[in-house]
Amino acid sequence: MRLGGLLLAFVLGFSMPTHASGTTEHETGVHVQQKPRKPGCRMDWQELRRKQEAFITQHAGLTQAEANFFFPLFHELKQKQREIRRSMHRIYRGMESGTLTEKQCDEYLLQIGKLQKQSTELEITYYKKWKKKLSASKIIKVLSADRRFSKQVFEGKVK
Repeated sequence: MRLGGLLLAFVLGFSMPTHASGTTEHETGVHVQQKPRKPGCRMDWQELRRKQEAFITQHAGLTQAEANFFFPLFHELKQKQREIRRSMHRIYRGMESGTLTEKQCDEYLLQIGKLQKQSTELEITYYKKWKKKLSASKIIKVLSADRRFSKQVFEGKVK
């Protein structure tokens, strides 16, 4: 189940190309080359993101202005969390690489703890950003809607 959750988190926060060339321009103006879709891949990431935004907007009752404010920050948070999860995955792979000393195990555990703390601190930072224009109750609705949407994707109910 853990792998499925990681896969789902990756799926829902995946950066989509915004240009025909397959690049994404972030707020910094830097172009990031996206990998082309594999021939057998059925997932249209842009379509999935549109469905996710529509689902959250509807179920959380976001106005257009609220959605315009919220989603860039939401996707920014998801991207940063994906980077943290990738770092954690590298650590987990190192842990599985064979016989480890007690000192190595202790270091891996400390690294994982630091990354988990970093992820939690990121969430708090973004909650504070969202609170500038959204009520706490609306943020709760957004987070709940995001979890429901993720569950539906994982269960194959969103095509």
